[in-house]
Amino acid sequence: MVCRNSQSVCQIKQFCFIILSFIFYSLFSQNLLANNYLSLLQEGSTLRYEHWNLDRKEVTGYSNFLQIYQNEEKQWVEQNANTKPDGEVFTRKQLIFTDNGQIEEYTEEDLRDVYQVSTTYRGSTSESVLNRAGEIRNFKQQLEKGTVPLELIMLHMRLLMPELLKDKEVKFPIYASMLALELEEQGLPQSLSQLEMIAEPIKKRNYSAPWGAQEALQVDLYPASWTVRALLPAEKSRFRFVIATSTPYLILEFEEGKTRHTLLEWDNGDSKMIDEIKPLF
Repeated sequence: MVCRNSQSVCQIKQFCFIILSFIFYSLFSQNLLANNYLSLLQEGSTLRYEHWNLDRKEVTGYSNFLQIYQNEEKQWVEQNANTKPDGEVFTRKQLIFTDNGQIEEYTEEDLRDVYQVSTTYRGSTSESVLNRAGEIRNFKQQLEKGTVPLELIMLHMRLLMPELLKDKEVKFPIYASMLALELEEQGLPQSLSQLEMIAEPIKKRNYSAPWGAQEALQVDLYPASWTVRALLPAEKSRFRFVIATSTPYLILEFEEGKTRHTLLEWDNGDSKMIDEIKPLF
């Protein structure tokens, strides 16, 4: 009887261990950034923005976005080439998402300063590798749950639209990997590269989009901390978005610093052959 009881206790302990192991694995193997962008990813979708310098009153370049799905790798890819007015590419950027729309990797290459940075996201950890003229640097950062990498800010603002349309402010932390590197170089804690932000709906307005009149919502994005807002000039801490109020919630216009980005073209993928577009990487 004692033997059977002992065996039962051992079996219960083994069962509990298996369950706890499964729970532990589930918690720490999932992407704790937790934001899912699948609803905003569309095979063959393209966007083209014009960059307008507000001081000089001139076009300084263009941004060209492309989304594709790679069947073999089971992943989504969004690529962005920034060009000068004459068409010369000066930066190339690429986001890689899992099959279910969670961020996995970001790569940026600046052809002017000759550097490339690649950041991977695993669970709650961000790991970046910077190659600047052959000099390699690595750095890691622990991220809060729900953190939005800065390179995802345009997609994330679109993701927030259902809440913003209810006239609600939305708070979320952002993370800038390049800022983390600069902080490390200056001997400052990398945690300062994570900043709580507020997305505030301001007002609805009529907007003349490339395809016709469109109702849009103006949304301002700025640091939640009064101290940060006081220390930083407005052009470096406050951003303005004009976002269509109907799905897929396209960003029609946004301002950062002295540059206004205006949507010139949008193709949802129906009329463009994806094979005609050359991948950036």
